[in-house]
Amino acid sequence: MSLRDLKRAGARPGRCSSLKNQRSRVSGLLALVVLHIVSGLLMGYFAGAVARLSITDRKALVFETGMQNAALAVAIIRSQFNADAGMLVVAGLWAIWHNISGLALAQVMRVRATRILKRV
Repeated sequence: MSLRDLKRAGARPGRCSSLKNQRSRVSGLLALVVLHIVSGLLMGYFAGAVARLSITDRKALVFETGMQNAALAVAIIRSQFNADAGMLVVAGLWAIWHNISGLALAQVMRVRATRILKRV
């Protein structure tokens, strides 16, 4: 393939993404994913506070609102996008992050509850 053929196909010099550019995109996407999950968790907690639920009910609401997104993503991908493998991988990684963040949040809540009980 000659340079003329590449130009006809729409290739332009300097348009190739560098590794540094790819890393910044991935880190930006990761930050967006974390922000999305944290916002879901916080919205669940504050919705429980607005509804004047007890602390245990608020915790349950936090996990219900924050953890449902991954299963919904997989279901949508399977039904609307013919189970595209790349999209399913992203949703699978998202689900893994949900498990990690959920376990971390449960541990934080447990430690906090233990400290409160020790004061009383």
